[in-house]
Amino acid sequence: MRMRASLIAVVLLFATVLFAQQPALKSGEVLVRVETPLGNMDLAIDTKHAPITAKNFLKYVDEGFYNKGRFHRATRPDNYTPHPPNRPPMALIQGDINPAHNGDRFPAIKLERTTVTGLKHVVGSVSMPRPDNPPDSARSGFCIHLDAQPSLDFGGKRFDDGQGSATFGRVVAGMDVAKKIQEQHTNGQNLDPPVEITRVYRVRPLPVVTFETEKGKIDVEIDTAHAPITGENFLRYVHNGFYDGGIVNRSVRPDNTVRHDIEIQVIQFQINPARDHDEYPPIPLERTSVTGLKHVNGVLSTARDGPDTATGSFSIVFGEQPSMNYGGKRNADGQGFAVFGHVIRGMDVAKAIQASHTGQTGPFKTESLDPPIKILKAYQHD
Repeated sequence: MRMRASLIAVVLLFATVLFAQQPALKSGEVLVRVETPLGNMDLAIDTKHAPITAKNFLKYVDEGFYNKGRFHRATRPDNYTPHPPNRPPMALIQGDINPAHNGDRFPAIKLERTTVTGLKHVVGSVSMPRPDNPPDSARSGFCIHLDAQPSLDFGGKRFDDGQGSATFGRVVAGMDVAKKIQEQHTNGQNLDPPVEITRVYRVRPLPVVTFETEKGKIDVEIDTAHAPITGENFLRYVHNGFYDGGIVNRSVRPDNTVRHDIEIQVIQFQINPARDHDEYPPIPLERTSVTGLKHVNGVLSTARDGPDTATGSFSIVFGEQPSMNYGGKRNADGQGFAVFGHVIRGMDVAKAIQASHTGQTGPFKTESLDPPIKILKAYQHD
Protein backbone atom coordinates (compact mmCIF):
# COMPACT_ATOMS: atom_id res chain seq x y z
CA MET A 1 0.00 0.00 0.00
CA ARG A 2 2.86 2.38 0.88
CA MET A 3 4.55 1.62 -2.45
CA ARG A 4 1.28 2.24 -4.31
CA ALA A 5 0.84 5.63 -2.56
CA SER A 6 4.40 6.59 -3.44
CA LEU A 7 3.81 5.62 -7.07
CA ILE A 8 0.65 7.71 -7.24
CA ALA A 9 2.52 10.69 -5.78
CA VAL A 10 5.25 10.35 -8.42
CA VAL A 11 2.67 10.15 -11.20
CA LEU A 12 0.87 13.27 -9.99
CA LEU A 13 4.16 15.13 -9.64
CA PHE A 14 5.14 14.15 -13.17
CA ALA A 15 1.80 15.33 -14.49
CA THR A 16 2.21 18.66 -12.72
CA VAL A 17 5.68 19.19 -14.14
CA LEU A 18 4.70 18.07 -17.62
CA PHE A 19 1.78 20.46 -17.93
CA ALA A 20 3.29 23.45 -16.15
CA GLN A 21 3.78 24.94 -19.60
CA GLN A 22 2.57 28.38 -18.67
CA PRO A 23 3.15 29.92 -15.23
CA ALA A 24 0.22 31.46 -13.38
CA LEU A 25 0.00 35.16 -14.16
CA LYS A 26 -1.45 37.97 -12.11
CA SER A 27 -4.00 40.43 -13.43
CA GLY A 28 -2.47 42.65 -16.11
CA GLU A 29 0.62 40.49 -16.67
CA VAL A 30 1.71 39.44 -20.15
CA LEU A 31 3.93 36.39 -20.56
CA VAL A 32 7.05 36.92 -22.68
CA ARG A 33 9.63 34.24 -23.51
CA VAL A 34 13.32 35.05 -23.98
CA GLU A 35 15.14 32.29 -25.86
CA THR A 36 18.93 31.96 -25.64
CA PRO A 37 21.43 29.20 -26.48
CA LEU A 38 21.73 28.59 -22.71
CA GLY A 39 17.98 28.10 -22.24
CA ASN A 40 14.74 30.04 -22.03
CA MET A 41 13.41 32.55 -19.52
CA ASP A 42 9.75 33.47 -19.08
CA LEU A 43 9.00 37.02 -17.98
CA ALA A 44 5.68 38.27 -16.61
CA ILE A 45 5.43 41.86 -17.86
CA ASP A 46 3.27 43.99 -15.58
CA THR A 47 1.10 46.23 -17.76
CA LYS A 48 -1.16 47.04 -14.79
CA HIS A 49 1.37 48.60 -12.41
CA ALA A 50 4.02 49.80 -14.88
CA PRO A 51 2.00 50.55 -18.02
CA ILE A 52 4.45 52.96 -19.66
CA THR A 53 7.56 50.81 -19.24
CA ALA A 54 5.73 47.57 -20.01
CA LYS A 55 4.17 49.01 -23.17
CA ASN A 56 7.56 50.27 -24.29
CA PHE A 57 9.19 46.86 -23.73
CA LEU A 58 6.36 45.01 -25.50
CA LYS A 59 6.65 47.35 -28.46
CA TYR A 60 10.26 46.25 -28.92
CA VAL A 61 9.16 42.63 -28.47
CA ASP A 62 6.36 42.87 -31.05
CA GLU A 63 8.62 44.60 -33.57
CA GLY A 64 11.18 41.81 -33.22
CA PHE A 65 13.96 44.17 -32.10
CA TYR A 66 15.24 41.78 -29.42
CA ASN A 67 15.61 38.90 -31.90
CA LYS A 68 19.37 38.38 -32.40
CA GLY A 69 19.94 40.86 -29.60
CA ARG A 70 22.34 40.09 -26.78
CA PHE A 71 23.01 39.95 -23.10
CA HIS A 72 26.11 42.09 -22.92
CA ARG A 73 26.63 42.70 -19.21
CA ALA A 74 26.83 40.57 -16.06
CA THR A 75 27.74 41.79 -12.59
CA ARG A 76 28.92 39.51 -9.79
CA PRO A 77 31.33 39.62 -6.85
CA ASP A 78 34.46 38.98 -8.95
CA ASN A 79 33.86 41.84 -11.40
CA TYR A 80 31.86 44.47 -9.51
CA THR A 81 33.49 46.76 -6.97
CA PRO A 82 30.93 47.99 -4.44
CA HIS A 83 31.06 51.45 -2.89
CA PRO A 84 28.73 51.28 0.09
CA PRO A 85 26.44 52.56 1.31
CA ASN A 86 25.11 54.07 -1.93
CA ARG A 87 26.49 51.43 -4.29
CA PRO A 88 26.36 48.04 -2.54
CA PRO A 89 27.22 44.71 -4.27
CA MET A 90 24.99 44.05 -7.27
CA ALA A 91 24.17 40.90 -9.25
CA LEU A 92 22.35 41.22 -12.56
CA ILE A 93 22.42 40.51 -16.27
CA GLN A 94 21.62 43.18 -18.84
CA GLY A 95 20.28 42.70 -22.34
CA ASP A 96 19.41 44.89 -25.28
CA ILE A 97 18.11 44.85 -28.84
CA ASN A 98 19.80 43.57 -31.98
CA PRO A 99 22.61 46.06 -32.71
CA ALA A 100 21.34 46.27 -36.29
CA HIS A 101 18.31 48.14 -34.86
CA ASN A 102 20.29 50.59 -32.74
CA GLY A 103 19.29 53.43 -35.05
CA ASP A 104 15.63 52.43 -34.91
CA ARG A 105 15.06 52.76 -31.17
CA PHE A 106 11.86 54.40 -30.01
CA PRO A 107 12.00 57.66 -28.05
CA ALA A 108 12.99 57.56 -24.37
CA ILE A 109 10.12 57.05 -21.94
CA LYS A 110 8.98 58.66 -18.71
CA LEU A 111 10.38 57.06 -15.55
CA GLU A 112 7.80 55.10 -13.58
CA ARG A 113 9.13 55.37 -10.06
CA THR A 114 8.91 52.42 -7.69
CA THR A 115 6.90 54.54 -5.23
CA VAL A 116 4.20 54.83 -7.89
CA THR A 117 4.26 51.28 -9.31
CA GLY A 118 4.90 49.46 -6.04
CA LEU A 119 7.29 47.18 -7.93
CA LYS A 120 10.62 46.90 -6.14
CA HIS A 121 14.03 45.66 -7.25
CA VAL A 122 13.95 42.17 -5.74
CA VAL A 123 15.41 38.84 -6.84
CA GLY A 124 13.93 37.94 -10.23
CA SER A 125 12.62 41.42 -11.01
CA VAL A 126 12.97 42.87 -14.49
CA SER A 127 13.90 46.54 -14.75
CA MET A 128 14.79 49.05 -17.43
CA PRO A 129 18.21 50.67 -16.98
CA ARG A 130 18.80 54.35 -17.64
CA PRO A 131 21.72 56.78 -17.74
CA ASP A 132 22.51 58.80 -14.63
CA ASN A 133 20.71 61.81 -16.10
CA PRO A 134 17.98 62.64 -16.86
CA PRO A 135 15.49 60.30 -15.16
CA ASP A 136 13.26 60.04 -18.25
CA SER A 137 15.89 58.42 -20.46
CA ALA A 138 15.23 54.63 -20.55
CA ARG A 139 14.77 53.16 -24.01
CA SER A 140 15.33 49.48 -24.90
CA GLY A 141 17.68 47.80 -22.41
CA PHE A 142 16.46 45.52 -19.65
CA CYS A 143 18.00 43.92 -16.56
CA ILE A 144 17.20 40.73 -14.70
CA HIS A 145 18.15 41.02 -11.03
CA LEU A 146 19.80 38.16 -9.19
CA ASP A 147 19.79 39.93 -5.84
CA ALA A 148 17.64 42.53 -4.10
CA GLN A 149 18.63 46.09 -4.98
CA PRO A 150 16.82 48.67 -2.84
CA SER A 151 19.54 51.09 -3.97
CA LEU A 152 17.73 51.15 -7.34
CA ASP A 153 14.32 51.90 -5.82
CA PHE A 154 13.09 55.47 -5.47
CA GLY A 155 15.10 57.10 -2.68
CA GLY A 156 18.06 54.81 -3.21
CA LYS A 157 21.36 56.47 -4.02
CA ARG A 158 22.77 54.31 -6.79
CA PHE A 159 21.60 57.18 -8.96
CA ASP A 160 22.68 60.54 -7.58
CA ASP A 161 19.20 61.95 -8.22
CA GLY A 162 17.60 59.30 -6.00
CA GLN A 163 14.89 58.61 -8.58
CA GLY A 164 15.86 54.98 -9.10
CA SER A 165 14.92 52.92 -12.16
CA ALA A 166 11.66 51.33 -13.26
CA THR A 167 10.78 47.71 -12.49
CA PHE A 168 8.17 46.36 -14.89
CA GLY A 169 8.11 42.58 -14.57
CA ARG A 170 9.40 39.41 -12.97
CA VAL A 171 10.98 36.14 -14.01
CA VAL A 172 8.45 33.32 -13.59
CA ALA A 173 10.58 30.55 -15.13
CA GLY A 174 14.24 30.24 -16.04
CA MET A 175 16.11 31.91 -13.19
CA ASP A 176 18.63 29.08 -13.54
CA VAL A 177 19.24 30.29 -17.10
CA ALA A 178 19.77 33.86 -15.87
CA LYS A 179 22.39 32.53 -13.44
CA LYS A 180 24.11 30.59 -16.24
CA ILE A 181 24.35 33.77 -18.27
CA GLN A 182 25.74 35.63 -15.27
CA GLU A 183 28.44 32.97 -14.89
CA GLN A 184 29.77 33.31 -18.45
CA HIS A 185 33.20 34.80 -19.15
CA THR A 186 33.43 38.55 -18.79
CA ASN A 187 35.94 41.25 -19.59
CA GLY A 188 35.23 43.58 -16.71
CA GLN A 189 31.42 43.58 -16.57
CA ASN A 190 31.08 42.97 -20.32
CA LEU A 191 30.13 39.45 -21.30
CA ASP A 192 32.87 38.23 -23.63
CA PRO A 193 31.46 37.07 -25.93
CA PRO A 194 27.92 38.38 -25.42
CA VAL A 195 25.18 35.77 -25.00
CA GLU A 196 22.89 35.91 -28.00
CA ILE A 197 19.18 36.45 -27.54
CA THR A 198 17.76 34.07 -30.13
CA ARG A 199 14.30 35.58 -30.05
CA VAL A 200 11.78 37.21 -27.72
CA TYR A 201 8.03 36.84 -28.14
CA ARG A 202 4.71 36.90 -26.35
CA VAL A 203 3.42 33.53 -25.15
CA ARG A 204 -0.29 33.40 -25.82
CA PRO A 205 -2.52 31.82 -23.15
CA LEU A 206 -3.69 28.31 -23.95
CA PRO A 207 -7.44 27.91 -24.56
CA VAL A 208 -9.59 26.76 -21.64
CA VAL A 209 -12.85 24.88 -22.26
CA THR A 210 -15.57 24.07 -19.75
CA PHE A 211 -17.73 20.96 -19.99
CA GLU A 212 -20.96 21.25 -18.02
CA THR A 213 -22.26 17.76 -17.28
CA GLU A 214 -25.09 16.49 -15.13
CA LYS A 215 -22.40 15.50 -12.59
CA GLY A 216 -20.74 18.93 -12.53
CA LYS A 217 -18.21 21.06 -14.40
CA ILE A 218 -14.85 20.03 -15.81
CA ASP A 219 -12.38 22.69 -17.02
CA VAL A 220 -9.71 21.60 -19.49
CA GLU A 221 -6.71 23.43 -20.95
CA ILE A 222 -6.01 22.65 -24.61
CA ASP A 223 -2.35 22.44 -25.60
CA THR A 224 -2.45 23.95 -29.07
CA ALA A 225 1.26 24.72 -28.72
CA HIS A 226 2.41 21.08 -28.60
CA ALA A 227 -0.55 19.37 -30.31
CA PRO A 228 -1.82 22.03 -32.76
CA ILE A 229 -3.69 19.71 -35.15
CA THR A 230 -5.54 17.81 -32.44
CA GLY A 231 -6.11 20.89 -30.30
CA GLU A 232 -7.57 22.97 -33.13
CA ASN A 233 -9.74 20.06 -34.27
CA PHE A 234 -11.16 19.75 -30.74
CA LEU A 235 -11.81 23.49 -30.53
CA ARG A 236 -13.65 23.42 -33.84
CA TYR A 237 -16.08 20.87 -32.36
CA VAL A 238 -16.46 23.05 -29.26
CA HIS A 239 -17.03 26.30 -31.15
CA ASN A 240 -19.69 24.73 -33.36
CA GLY A 241 -21.63 23.20 -30.49
CA PHE A 242 -21.02 19.54 -31.26
CA TYR A 243 -20.59 18.58 -27.58
CA ASP A 244 -23.78 20.37 -26.48
CA GLY A 245 -26.19 17.52 -25.82
CA GLY A 246 -23.37 15.01 -26.11
CA ILE A 247 -22.67 12.15 -23.72
CA VAL A 248 -20.00 10.43 -21.69
CA ASN A 249 -20.86 6.84 -22.49
CA ARG A 250 -17.81 4.83 -21.43
CA SER A 251 -15.94 4.27 -18.18
CA VAL A 252 -13.03 1.86 -18.14
CA ARG A 253 -11.83 0.77 -14.70
CA PRO A 254 -10.38 -2.39 -13.14
CA ASP A 255 -13.75 -3.87 -12.12
CA ASN A 256 -15.40 -3.65 -15.55
CA THR A 257 -12.65 -3.66 -18.18
CA VAL A 258 -13.26 -5.76 -21.28
CA ARG A 259 -9.56 -6.23 -21.93
CA HIS A 260 -7.31 -7.74 -19.29
CA ASP A 261 -4.13 -8.03 -21.37
CA ILE A 262 -3.43 -4.27 -21.30
CA GLU A 263 -5.69 -2.44 -18.88
CA ILE A 264 -6.31 1.31 -18.83
CA GLN A 265 -8.56 3.72 -16.93
CA VAL A 266 -10.48 6.37 -18.91
CA ILE A 267 -13.85 7.96 -19.43
CA GLN A 268 -14.87 8.65 -23.02
CA PHE A 269 -16.78 11.67 -24.37
CA GLN A 270 -18.90 11.72 -27.52
CA ILE A 271 -20.46 14.52 -29.54
CA ASN A 272 -24.24 14.90 -29.68
CA PRO A 273 -25.41 11.69 -31.42
CA ALA A 274 -27.79 13.73 -33.56
CA ARG A 275 -24.74 15.33 -35.21
CA ASP A 276 -22.76 12.18 -35.93
CA HIS A 277 -23.26 12.66 -39.66
CA ASP A 278 -21.85 16.20 -39.46
CA GLU A 279 -18.45 15.20 -38.09
CA TYR A 280 -15.41 16.79 -39.66
CA PRO A 281 -12.92 14.66 -41.61
CA PRO A 282 -10.48 12.58 -39.55
CA ILE A 283 -7.18 14.21 -38.61
CA PRO A 284 -3.55 13.01 -38.72
CA LEU A 285 -2.33 11.38 -35.53
CA GLU A 286 0.00 13.59 -33.48
CA ARG A 287 2.11 10.92 -31.81
CA THR A 288 3.33 11.37 -28.26
CA SER A 289 6.90 10.85 -29.52
CA VAL A 290 6.49 14.09 -31.48
CA THR A 291 4.42 16.25 -29.09
CA GLY A 292 6.17 15.16 -25.90
CA LEU A 293 2.78 14.96 -24.17
CA LYS A 294 2.35 11.65 -22.35
CA HIS A 295 -0.64 9.80 -20.97
CA VAL A 296 -0.56 10.79 -17.30
CA ASN A 297 -3.29 11.55 -14.81
CA GLY A 298 -5.89 14.04 -16.07
CA VAL A 299 -4.85 14.34 -19.71
CA LEU A 300 -7.20 14.49 -22.68
CA SER A 301 -6.58 11.88 -25.37
CA THR A 302 -8.24 11.31 -28.72
CA ALA A 303 -10.16 8.12 -29.40
CA ARG A 304 -9.38 6.38 -32.68
CA ASP A 305 -9.33 3.16 -34.69
CA GLY A 306 -6.56 3.45 -37.30
CA PRO A 307 -3.72 5.97 -36.86
CA ASP A 308 -5.32 8.85 -38.78
CA THR A 309 -8.98 8.33 -37.89
CA ALA A 310 -9.66 10.57 -34.86
CA THR A 311 -12.64 12.92 -35.09
CA GLY A 312 -14.60 14.32 -32.11
CA SER A 313 -14.45 11.58 -29.48
CA PHE A 314 -11.91 11.85 -26.67
CA SER A 315 -11.06 10.46 -23.26
CA ILE A 316 -9.94 11.74 -19.87
CA VAL A 317 -7.19 9.51 -18.52
CA PHE A 318 -6.79 8.36 -14.91
CA GLY A 319 -3.33 7.53 -13.60
CA GLU A 320 -0.30 6.93 -15.78
CA GLN A 321 -1.09 4.95 -18.94
CA PRO A 322 2.15 4.36 -20.91
CA SER A 323 0.44 1.71 -23.05
CA MET A 324 -1.43 4.57 -24.74
CA ASN A 325 1.78 6.39 -25.71
CA TYR A 326 3.67 5.84 -28.95
CA GLY A 327 5.21 2.37 -28.76
CA GLY A 328 2.56 1.16 -26.32
CA LYS A 329 0.31 -1.74 -27.22
CA ARG A 330 -3.13 -0.60 -26.09
CA ASN A 331 -3.69 -0.18 -29.82
CA ALA A 332 -2.05 -3.05 -31.67
CA ASP A 333 -0.41 -0.76 -34.24
CA GLY A 334 1.83 0.72 -31.53
CA GLN A 335 1.21 4.29 -32.70
CA GLY A 336 -0.53 5.31 -29.50
CA PHE A 337 -3.11 8.03 -29.03
CA ALA A 338 -2.78 11.82 -29.23
CA VAL A 339 -2.66 13.81 -25.98
CA PHE A 340 -3.86 17.38 -26.50
CA GLY A 341 -4.72 18.89 -23.11
CA HIS A 342 -5.37 18.26 -19.44
CA VAL A 343 -7.95 18.86 -16.71
CA ILE A 344 -7.22 21.97 -14.66
CA ARG A 345 -10.36 21.86 -12.50
CA GLY A 346 -13.02 19.24 -11.92
CA MET A 347 -11.06 15.98 -11.63
CA ASP A 348 -13.46 15.13 -8.79
CA VAL A 349 -16.31 15.37 -11.29
CA ALA A 350 -14.40 13.20 -13.77
CA LYS A 351 -13.85 10.62 -11.01
CA ALA A 352 -17.55 10.70 -10.14
CA ILE A 353 -18.37 9.96 -13.76
CA GLN A 354 -15.81 7.14 -13.82
CA ALA A 355 -17.43 5.60 -10.73
CA SER A 356 -20.95 5.75 -12.21
CA HIS A 357 -22.95 2.61 -12.95
CA THR A 358 -22.02 0.57 -15.99
CA GLY A 359 -24.20 -2.13 -17.55
CA GLN A 360 -23.77 -5.30 -19.51
CA THR A 361 -25.00 -3.94 -22.84
CA GLY A 362 -24.13 -0.97 -24.98
CA PRO A 363 -21.42 -0.08 -27.51
CA PHE A 364 -18.62 -0.84 -25.02
CA LYS A 365 -20.19 -3.88 -23.33
CA THR A 366 -19.42 -3.89 -19.57
CA GLU A 367 -17.61 -0.53 -19.95
CA SER A 368 -20.78 1.24 -21.15
CA LEU A 369 -22.15 3.83 -18.73
CA ASP A 370 -25.77 2.99 -17.97
CA PRO A 371 -27.26 5.48 -18.34
CA PRO A 372 -24.75 7.67 -20.19
CA ILE A 373 -23.82 10.91 -18.45
CA LYS A 374 -25.27 13.92 -20.26
CA ILE A 375 -23.04 16.79 -21.47
CA LEU A 376 -25.20 19.88 -21.09
CA LYS A 377 -22.85 22.20 -22.98
CA ALA A 378 -19.20 22.91 -23.73
CA TYR A 379 -17.69 26.34 -24.34
CA GLN A 380 -14.35 28.13 -24.52
CA HIS A 381 -13.50 30.90 -22.06
CA ASP A 382 -12.63 34.34 -23.41
